[in-house]
Amino acid sequence: MVAAVPTVEVLNPSPANGATDVSLTPDLVVEVDGANNKEYLVKFYGESTLLGSAVVTTKQNSVDVATVQWPGRSPSTSYSWYVTVADNADPNTVLLTSGTWSFTTRAPGIDFSNPAPSGVSGIGPSTTLSIDIAGGTGTVTVNFYNLEGNTPIGTDTVTGSGTATTVWSYLESNTTYSWYVVATDSTGSYTSPTYSFATGTQSDVIFTSVSVNTDTGGITVRVDLAAANTQSNTSLFLYVYDENNNFVATYPTDDGYPYHRYKNVGVQTMKPGDTTTEYFSFYLTPDDLRKDFRVCVYWQKTNVNSGEPSHIIAGPSCASFYYIPSLGTLGFIGLLAMLLLIVGYSMRKNGVLNLKGCDGK
Repeated sequence: MVAAVPTVEVLNPSPANGATDVSLTPDLVVEVDGANNKEYLVKFYGESTLLGSAVVTTKQNSVDVATVQWPGRSPSTSYSWYVTVADNADPNTVLLTSGTWSFTTRAPGIDFSNPAPSGVSGIGPSTTLSIDIAGGTGTVTVNFYNLEGNTPIGTDTVTGSGTATTVWSYLESNTTYSWYVVATDSTGSYTSPTYSFATGTQSDVIFTSVSVNTDTGGITVRVDLAAANTQSNTSLFLYVYDENNNFVATYPTDDGYPYHRYKNVGVQTMKPGDTTTEYFSFYLTPDDLRKDFRVCVYWQKTNVNSGEPSHIIAGPSCASFYYIPSLGTLGFIGLLAMLLLIVGYSMRKNGVLNLKGCDGK
């Protein structure tokens, strides 16, 4: 008895036969129905040219999907395509050649595909946005936008079709961002869908320690940190808080902003794992003597002209201290005045100093 030859079918082709207004970067898709737990090699042909292949595994009472992309199609143009199916263990023996399907692409315009990053998480503090442009006429200007506030991110150009990119920096940790592009050519402007991604907990720096020394006549804060990644236009910022969590002014001021101090740290020239130490030195006002304080350092964007942390990329790392000024802080005049008071009191008590008037009264 001759064994039955396993049958295989292809179903539901997309784009369907006779479809119109199809993207200029269409995804060709077929469903494959075959033997249980069987691997098949599906090859896609467009205008009799091999476009690509996919391996599918069929199971009992279910189908598997095979797909390839056919980029770079022209507007208002008809195309035809078909597939062949072979046993993946014997790829040179074709079990089935499908019928031929045809479709017509859409009118002139711009298509968007392969956005990145999109639908992913764990992105660092800086990432490259990219998107494929198809169907443009001449030079296509691609503007990238942050969905929040529709603020510009960057601009790139392609000729007709191509990949547009831009860098999006200063991304905060553990935050979801959404973006889109507007592509403009001689026929008009076209807006893409919106794409989203989430950042992770990555940072340019890792704080290893923060310590405070008040024995210097003022206050010196030592910050030990290690480089993790590299990103430009970020700096080390320091803030001082009182026991009520209010900001405390420090002197002399940095750029006229007494409620924060900052330093540019060259982590861009450091390799991940390299360490460095930075120092902040400052004074508090006389009203702030003998109080409990907390000093915190952050890694954040530069050019932040405000009295509170914002655009934070890493931190805070904090240390508490009780501020008792040293003799250097009090100053020579204050010390001299104190000594005169002590000496005067002692002389008066011992009768050495007589404060009566000349008439003895």
